[in-house]
Amino acid sequence: MGEDEIKSKGTVFYVLCRLHELCIAMPELASTSEEITPKIDLPKEQTLEALDKLESESLITTIEVEGKRKFYLTSKGILAACSVFT
Repeated sequence: MGEDEIKSKGTVFYVLCRLHELCIAMPELASTSEEITPKIDLPKEQTLEALDKLESESLITTIEVEGKRKFYLTSKGILAACSVFT
């Protein structure tokens, strides 16, 4: 599935897949929204909305590091992202 096809499924779905591609899947690799936004090529507001939605669905979780909120995929999020390709 190409990037354009993934984007056509919606922003939240796109962000989920991009987080998986970027291997942001464990606390040690967690990233802030400021770090994620340029890597996924979406406006900051869209990125934040998608991250909040993914968190509300338990597909990602957050940790706080030095006062900054960092995001990473949960096991449920990894499975959801992988199921796209099966």
